[in-house]
Amino acid sequence: MQPSAPMQAPHPLGLLILLVLSLWAAARDSSYKRAGGLKPDRFAKIALLVAIGISISCLAVLYVWSPGAAGTLTAVLSVVIFGLWELDRWRIRRKNPIGQIPHRSETEEHLRRVESAVQAARAIISEHDYSDDLRTLIVMGLIDQTREHHDSLLLLIRSGFVGSAFALARGIFDNLYRGLWFNCCATDTEIQQFEKDDKLPPGLKMPQMAKAIDAKYQAGDFYQNFMKTFWSPLCSYAHTGMLQLGHRFNEDKVAGVYSDVQILAATTIATNCYLMLAGRFLAAQNHAEKSNAVEALKHTYGPLLARKAANTGQQGNPASA
Repeated sequence: MQPSAPMQAPHPLGLLILLVLSLWAAARDSSYKRAGGLKPDRFAKIALLVAIGISISCLAVLYVWSPGAAGTLTAVLSVVIFGLWELDRWRIRRKNPIGQIPHRSETEEHLRRVESAVQAARAIISEHDYSDDLRTLIVMGLIDQTREHHDSLLLLIRSGFVGSAFALARGIFDNLYRGLWFNCCATDTEIQQFEKDDKLPPGLKMPQMAKAIDAKYQAGDFYQNFMKTFWSPLCSYAHTGMLQLGHRFNEDKVAGVYSDVQILAATTIATNCYLMLAGRFLAAQNHAEKSNAVEALKHTYGPLLARKAANTGQQGNPASA
């Protein structure tokens, strides 16, 4: 019996080109996954393992008849399988660009929790009747507008429009300080003037407002420090500054790139703002027990953010890149 002729190797240049393209695609896919893109699901991994298993079985049989041919085919199959895998990953990236991918289960659980906290606070507020004086009406209007902003923020995030959601967070933050100032700091004359002119008193900016709130609520420097930490980043998102612009590019494509940790941070800040305003309003209306109940809702979602940040090594500040 004549030994089988060695299998003619395919042109090495073609294999080399396919290998280089596959390696380049793998690097792109790695960046995509680090930015929060979809990872291979269980079905894709099983399909890959099956393809590898079948290839190994065929090569084992071929090796009995022609070791040389088996060796040549091993290189060919390895590069082809690698290339097909990266082709499928390219299809996934094209179908699910960053900014439009489904959020992971832990992020969705967090969104559900902050949504429930706001709904619970709204239910507590609705348990009572309130006077129709101008101060109370203004604060209640700010609370309800903040609640609507919060609902819209969650809707935008779940729809994949994270950049617009982050821009909306600035309005929630602004309403907190306006609401607290109207609640206990503004004089009756200033409130009447606001109704007439639709303007805050001259010279009353966020720093002055925060200082007045700290003094009135005996909060030390809490509201001033809170403002210094988040006001500038939120303004950058709202006015399409560099923080917002920095998240509008995914390598060489124009596409929003926002991490789950940033989403957790932004929604936590927004929810805290609503609950702080609602709690202070109830306290001013002599509903101390209900005020404490609203403040306690802040403990129903916070730990998720800390755990997520610890697992990914990122800071829980939406300003982080």
